[in-house]
Amino acid sequence: VGSCTTQGADDLAGAVAVAGANIYVVGTMFTTGGDSNAFVTHLSTANGNPAIQAYRNLGASAGTGVALDNSTVLVVGNALVGDPLATGVTVNGFATSVGAHDSGFVVRLQRVKALTSSWGTYFGATNARVEANAIARNPGSSAFAIVGTVTCEQGTNCATGFTTRGAAQPNFGGGDSDAF
Repeated sequence: VGSCTTQGADDLAGAVAVAGANIYVVGTMFTTGGDSNAFVTHLSTANGNPAIQAYRNLGASAGTGVALDNSTVLVVGNALVGDPLATGVTVNGFATSVGAHDSGFVVRLQRVKALTSSWGTYFGATNARVEANAIARNPGSSAFAIVGTVTCEQGTNCATGFTTRGAAQPNFGGGDSDAF
């Protein structure tokens, strides 16, 4: 996965998922003004040459992971405080705005030409920065897993509020950061 320069802005690919002739690239687009946005691009090689089928600017700050099933694209990434997802991305979400600290996000898009959102949500922590780095899909079910890092503010005990039943470590383990 590499980067390219287009129309005065730098684009950095963060993850790729492939299903037959369909390729989905998720990454970060940097504008000439220094801002960044997460994006997802759908390419198809059905006619022998890669051709863009759809592109979606997700807003936020960075796209870092992608997973597919038969009808949807799951995208994870990171949103800085004051740098929200684009309008319409967090439909039907548990948390529809960035909290007081940097947050991770997950968005489910329909695998149709427009890459329309079916739901999206932020996940964060009290007194901590949350970074989402990758996503994996369990084939044949609706389950998925997100991998990332929670970094606590110095001298605080942070709680994420997003552990799952049966977690090996349901609470913060101490130090400056924990993986999830």
